[in-house]
Amino acid sequence: MALRTILEYPDPRLRTRAQETTATLTPAADGTVALPADYLAWRALTWTGQSRTELAYVNPDYFEAAYPTRPSDVPRIFTIVGGTLKVMPLDSTPLQFDYFQAIPALAGNSTNWLLSAHPDLYLFGSLVEAEMFGVNDERAPLWKGRR
Repeated sequence: MALRTILEYPDPRLRTRAQETTATLTPAADGTVALPADYLAWRALTWTGQSRTELAYVNPDYFEAAYPTRPSDVPRIFTIVGGTLKVMPLDSTPLQFDYFQAIPALAGNSTNWLLSAHPDLYLFGSLVEAEMFGVNDERAPLWKGRR
């Protein structure tokens, strides 16, 4: 259980250039598209039509209130609800989605870019969890600081 916490639920604040990637998403007729499986956080969303336009992120509540009639036009705003990205006004032109990828999980004898570049992160993170699991709370901050 201790290792599972570190490997499957890494610190959500971690952002590096190695995690930056781009995907092409094509919205359905209702303006929705599934997020990539490795999605962690968005960076930018660009409509790739005649004159490329960067869309503005809005809160899901505002998104629903801003366009109650669901018009078709060049999209101006987007929101994310669960695993779905939504754009408004409606349009099916492909979108360029720049985002941060989640850190790939380790399974069996596999590796990932984070383990290759910073094995000490996994070592000290494991030690924090091991100290907490063994109820040795006074040493946990030491290892957490090293992580």
